Formats: sequence, C-alpha cells, structure tokens
Amino acid sequence: MVIEIDGSSHADKADYDVERDAFLQSLGLTIIHIPVKDVMSNLDGVMQMLFDHPALKGTPPVEGNEPPPTPPKEGKWGERVKRLLKQKEVYELSKEELFHIDALLDRVKICDPAIGSGAFPMGLLQEIFSIKELIAYETGKEWNPAETKLNIIQNSIYGVDIEKGAVDIARLRFWLSLVVDEEKPKPLPNLDYKIVVGDSLISNKFDGEIVEIDWERKQSVGKADEYVKNVQRLLKRSFRKAEAIF
Repeated sequence: MVIEIDGSSHADKADYDVERDAFLQSLGLTIIHIPVKDVMSNLDGVMQMLFDHPALKGTPPVEGNEPPPTPPKEGKWGERVKRLLKQKEVYELSKEELFHIDALLDRVKICDPAIGSGAFPMGLLQEIFSIKELIAYETGKEWNPAETKLNIIQNSIYGVDIEKGAVDIARLRFWLSLVVDEEKPKPLPNLDYKIVVGDSLISNKFDGEIVEIDWERKQSVGKADEYVKNVQRLLKRSFRKAEAIF
C-alpha cells in the first residue's frame, strides 16, 4: 500500500508518475493518490475515503512481542469506535473502553513515503491528538497537550522525502505544533531517524554513501536455504525492474 499526497511539484511529472505507478503495481502494491488541497481543505473527507478503501480493510500486523490490548466483546464495538473517530461521539462507550482505545492509539504507526512539507502526518497528528483530548476529558485523565503531541511525534510519526528542504519543513511544522502548547519552547527531539531524506521507492544510497548490495547467498540448509534463494531471486527481479524504469 502506497499513499501519496500530490502537491504542485507533480504538475510537470505526469509521465514519471505513470511509470513509477506501473512499477509499484508490478510489485503487487496499491497506490492511492490524494491531492494536497483535499488534505488541507477536507481532511475529514480524506480520512473517510481511506477508512472505507478496500485495500485498507483488515487487521494490521502487531509490532514487537507485546500483544495488543484485548478489545471489549459486548455490543457493536466497531460501530461505536467508528462514531468516536468520525463524529467524536462517546456516549455509548464506557470509561474502560475509552482507556482501551487510548492505549491502542499509542500503538499507531504512520509512515508517509513522500512526506513533502508534512501535511498528511500533521493532519493525522491532529486527529489522534483530538481523540486523546476527548478521552482525557471524558475519563478525567490528567491532560498535558504538549506531552501528548510529543509522544505522538516520537512514537507514531515516520516519513521520507527525496528533498532535504521538504524534510526540514516537515520537522519545523512538528516543532511549531509543540510550541503552541508549551509555556517555554523546547528543542524538537531528534527526528533524524524518523523523518529522513531518501528515496522511499528504490535507492542504493544511505547518508550520501553508496551501499553495495551483496547478492551472494549466505550459508543455510534445507527449507531455510530454499527460502533465502527465493527471497534473493525476488529482490534481484525487483531491482532490475527499478533500474529499467528509473
């Protein structure tokens, strides 16, 4: 799944976008293009479109070894959560359920592979923040706006862009979002490994240095040997396709 926010920089890159989309689709990926003007003027509509998109249905993989909180079983849990996310309605949810949702929000991971100036993750930051604020109000939980935003930025937001200027602007926007809620502005935490400069599609560079890919198979036996050879074959095929296009 690739979600791309298209700004004015795409106006003269129609042919490039078509070739890139064809390459990504050949890898079995679904591409969703969203005009940046829609994100800025109709974020709720964009969120609804993504929420209803068939490619985004299902349960995301769990990161790490910690099991996710067990959701409540009684009632139409999914419908009540949907109303909380879309209409900010909480009257059908118990305090325990709200605490459960709050814990799940802490596990959200967002990566924008073409972050640009950060419009899309900034919108999601505000969306998560507003839901957490509502939950804190309804449950009586201590509320610290700056700390909540900082936790979301540190634990949930990731991004890549090929333009260094765009990455710098995105980092600045996150810092400004924190400043408005702080009595005394603090430095933005180190985001060098969370919002980075790079080609999220295909690249053999890291921090300006060429990274040689070692295609030689390491020692393995049996089923593991067969698996490794198959992965290397797929990587080589994808790399050749990328070279032909880019």
